[in-house]
Amino acid sequence: MNYARKMLKKDEMQGKESRPKEAYGLIRRGGSDELDAADRFFQHFPHELTTKNPKYQKFLREFKKLYFETPDLTTKTIVKNQLVNATITAKEPGLLAGREEIEFLFPNLQIKFHYKDGQTFAKNATIATIKDQSHKILQSERLVLNLLMRLSAIATQTNKLAKLAAPTKLAATRKTQWHYLDKKAVAIGGGLTHRLDLSQAILIKENHLAHTTITKALSKAAKTETAFIEIEVENEPQALQASAHPKPLTIMLDNFTPAQIKQTLPKIAKRHTIELSGGINAKNLHKYATLGAHLISMSALTDGVKSLDMSMRIS
Repeated sequence: MNYARKMLKKDEMQGKESRPKEAYGLIRRGGSDELDAADRFFQHFPHELTTKNPKYQKFLREFKKLYFETPDLTTKTIVKNQLVNATITAKEPGLLAGREEIEFLFPNLQIKFHYKDGQTFAKNATIATIKDQSHKILQSERLVLNLLMRLSAIATQTNKLAKLAAPTKLAATRKTQWHYLDKKAVAIGGGLTHRLDLSQAILIKENHLAHTTITKALSKAAKTETAFIEIEVENEPQALQASAHPKPLTIMLDNFTPAQIKQTLPKIAKRHTIELSGGINAKNLHKYATLGAHLISMSALTDGVKSLDMSMRIS
């Protein structure tokens, strides 16, 4: 029984409300509960990136400690603390992300959102309105805007590229600025988070193989309870060594050219999931999306994304 099935069975035994099988990576196909290669990998853990999860709550509280500026000396010195209205406006279109986190981090801020996470909005749309004390609004302004602007930008970028790559799935990498928050935005945009941290799954990379072989590394990994086992390969001989492993893996073809992928892919056993990564960006994505891999992981989903332009104005 794999990790995902154990998590499902554990929740059922404890009487917890069952999440959709997709949340555990158990996706039915053709009425069967058997998983094909792609399904085995598409455990992107979205159920963990919710404010109902204590681990995510702890992360958000620590995040707020780092970025929430207090006290606000300018506001305290100049502004009379009184009841005012404020409006958050989008200066460009996009896909909203960050609402759930803001409502969790600022439970006492009287903010009313006009869009849900995952909904699209147009240029000049009113994202939210606030009616509260001026000091409270001004002190929270920058963090609220930063969250909405960055996370919405990631969700918007992911959604755009995911449509371009379909039916090949897109996944985030570990090149994130705000860790779980960036991963959550990718999920809202329709991408896969990949593993959320080092403890969730085994991903064997070049440095792990410095003093061992692919065969030995995979043999050890197969004895460990893990959501999935993935190995990064840099050339065709390494890919074929990994392909010889009898159990289903995710094999990442790292920095392969489209020509190398076309040559290598047909030689890899069908039981494995194929991931493409390295050097893939918005400009060349179309060249890789049609090659027959199950997914593409891209740092471009989170790394270097320009925040969407939004503003808050007090009336």
